[in-house]
Amino acid sequence: MRNVRIISTCSVAGTDITVGNSDEDHIRRIISIVGTQKISYTLNEKHKSFQADDRTDLPRDLFRQYTQAILWKRKIDPFVEPRLDRLLAEFRANEFVLIGATAEGAVVATALGLLARRNNVTVVIDAVGTHDKAAAEYALRMTEAKGAKLIRASEVLGNSSLRQVMACDCDRCRKRLHASIRLNTE
Repeated sequence: MRNVRIISTCSVAGTDITVGNSDEDHIRRIISIVGTQKISYTLNEKHKSFQADDRTDLPRDLFRQYTQAILWKRKIDPFVEPRLDRLLAEFRANEFVLIGATAEGAVVATALGLLARRNNVTVVIDAVGTHDKAAAEYALRMTEAKGAKLIRASEVLGNSSLRQVMACDCDRCRKRLHASIRLNTE
């Protein structure tokens, strides 16, 4: 709606990433491996996937044809894959909003990589997952100290958008959330 372009990453660490006959065959093979699928609601209708390899090739005018580029990566740090730097150079954006998982892993690695490349970085702290709360808090503080801005989703979307999905902090949404959790556990 707001002409926002999305760069997503998906980890394929520990999988066999032998190149097949074509990029599409390769992506199909990776996606079929249990545990490496992108969650369907994280995919835009017009997306293009790029395998985890040492190539830097990209289609010309990628974001005129697609609204989302998905870069498969072999390490937590997405900048290990050379396509990301190429994509950022051609994309010519200097402001990035990060969401995802995990704060102490890929989110901090991505934020620090973007900051090192002199980009503006905002991390939406309540849209970032974690496995270790203490490590995540440390990683986010370190990211902020390096220059990233930390915000809450309501600062980006406003409470009315969050109310539609029962995700804001108002009493009404919290009661609905607790009621739905009770129903799902019974």
